[in-house]
Amino acid sequence: MATPRILGVDDWAKRRGYNYATILVDLEKSIIIDLLDGRTAEVLQAWLEQHPGVEVISRDRSGAYAKGAADGAAQAEQVADRWHLLHNLSDALERFVIRHHRLLIQAAEQVGLPVTEPVPTEQLPVEEQAVPDKNELVAAPVAEESELTLLTPMSQVELREQRRQRRAERYNKVRQLREQGLTIEQVRQQTGLSEGTIRNYLKGKFPHCRGPGRTRQLDRWKQMLRLRWEEGCQDGQVLFEMLQQEGFEGSLRTVQRYIRPWRPASPSREGQPPPPLPCVQPPKPRQVVWWLLESRLKPTTDELKLKEMLWELCPLFGQLEEAARQFQALIKRQTTVTLSQWMENAEGLCAELKGFVKGLRKDLEAVQNAVEMPWSNGPTEGHINRLKTIKRQMYGRSKLDLLRIRLLCSP
Repeated sequence: MATPRILGVDDWAKRRGYNYATILVDLEKSIIIDLLDGRTAEVLQAWLEQHPGVEVISRDRSGAYAKGAADGAAQAEQVADRWHLLHNLSDALERFVIRHHRLLIQAAEQVGLPVTEPVPTEQLPVEEQAVPDKNELVAAPVAEESELTLLTPMSQVELREQRRQRRAERYNKVRQLREQGLTIEQVRQQTGLSEGTIRNYLKGKFPHCRGPGRTRQLDRWKQMLRLRWEEGCQDGQVLFEMLQQEGFEGSLRTVQRYIRPWRPASPSREGQPPPPLPCVQPPKPRQVVWWLLESRLKPTTDELKLKEMLWELCPLFGQLEEAARQFQALIKRQTTVTLSQWMENAEGLCAELKGFVKGLRKDLEAVQNAVEMPWSNGPTEGHINRLKTIKRQMYGRSKLDLLRIRLLCSP
C-alpha cells in the first residue's frame, strides 16, 4: 500500500490497562493503513523510517507519538488533535472549580436553592446507622428489640458484638470445611463467600472490623480520672495536665473524647438524637465547567440564578468564561485573536490556566498547526470504534495479524 501523505496516529487497547497498540489511518482517503504492536516512540519511528514521504501527522497530545514522529519523519508537520486540546482545557477549569468549591456552597445558600434534608437517624436501618467510637461507650441497660428504633450506646455495643460473632462463625466454618477436604470452589458454594475472602480466612486473617481506638491508652488512668471527676474536677484541660504529669503522652482531644460520655445530657435534648442539619446541594464542578464553556444545553432558571450569583461572588469566573470561549473560537477559526495573544492573556488569570498554557508551549508547533490546518484525529477515532466492533465479533480473542487482515480487506 502506498505511503499516505496525511497520517492519523492514535492508540487503542488490546487489553485495557495492560496491552496497547497503534492504529495508522490515511486521513485523505479515510482508510486504515496499518496496526502496530505497542504505542511507544520507537514503534512509530520504525514505521515512519520504512515509509518515507509522510507530510502531515495528526496525533493526540502524547509525548511518545510526538517524539516518534519527530525522529522518524522530521520533515512532517505535526498536528495536535483539537478534541484533546479542548479536553485539556476543561480539565484545567475543573481543577479551578474544585479549588473554589466553598464558593459553590456559598452561592447555593444565597440563591436559596431547594435544600436536601438528610434522612433522620431513627429512620435508618440498623446496619446503616453511624456507630460511635468504642471508647465513647458507657454501660447502659440493653434495650429490648422493640426499642431499637433509637439506639443507646450499649445497644450499639451489643450489635457490634453480634456482627463480630457472625464473622467468627463464617471464619470457623470456612476452615472446618477446608479441613474436611472440600475445594475452595465447594466452600464458596456452601458459604456464599467470595474466593478472595475464603483465601484470606484460610491464611488465618480473621475479619476484624476495626482496631482498638486511640482513647484506649487512657484505660490505665481510668480509676484516677473517675475519682477526680467525682471530686468535681470536670475540666478537660486540668485533667489533661494532671495526666501529663503522670506520663500520659496523648493529646488534649483524646482526653476530651474519653470524658465526654461522663457529662450529663441536656434536659431538653435527653434521649433525643440531634436533629439533622439541612445541607445545600451545590452544583457539581463539571456542571460549572459546562457553564464556563460554550454549551448548547439551555440552563434552567435555578441554574441561571446560581451562575449569576457565583459570577458575582467571584468575578474571576466571568474572566475564565471569556477566555474559555475565546479558545474554542480560536480552535474553530472563528476569531481574530492569535494563539500567542490568548496564551499571554490566559496564563495570568489563575494557576490552572497557567499550567495549561505551559503545556501548550511545550507542543507549540503542533498546537499552532491545529489552529491553522483542517486536519483532525476524528476519523482515526472512528476507525478505532470500528476496530473494537470487529474485535468483539471475534469474542475479543483476535490477534493483531488477524485484525489487520479483517480491517484492511473489509470495506
